Amino acid sequence: MYNQADLIIEFIGKERNGLFKSCEVNYLVEPQPMGMGGAIAFAIQQLKFQGAFLMTNADTWLGSGMNAIANSESPTIAEVNLNECGRYGSVQINEGYIILFKEKAADSGDGWINAGLSKFYANIFDNWDGKPFSLEEVILPSLAA
Repeated sequence: MYNQADLIIEFIGKERNGLFKSCEVNYLVEPQPMGMGGAIAFAIQQLKFQGAFLMTNADTWLGSGMNAIANSESPTIAEVNLNECGRYGSVQINEGYIILFKEKAADSGDGWINAGLSKFYANIFDNWDGKPFSLEEVILPSLAA
């Protein structure tokens, strides 16, 4: 798999006096593919981060959804309703709470999906063993439970 971290690092460097001139930007590159959960745990450990933080997938764009998540209680996950969610997997919601994460299924039809924007507390990752793991398979189901 091709690692494109250099492209992101180059972009950050070019924008230090532009887009990011009022920001402190930190980045890390995984020593190996860690899965979403492992990558987040790695970043928390390396940056010695504590407290609440926002997490987004690189291909997520929700516009005003960022403010809603930033001002919410943790843990919070943004969802989007789609006509066909089989490609993504889905979430089952009851009274505003996620109660179940469903795996990808070709015949799933319409439903809610994880939009890739979340607010978590760093301590959710305290028991990380240093190994790669899936956020969707390990952390999210335990939070829903």
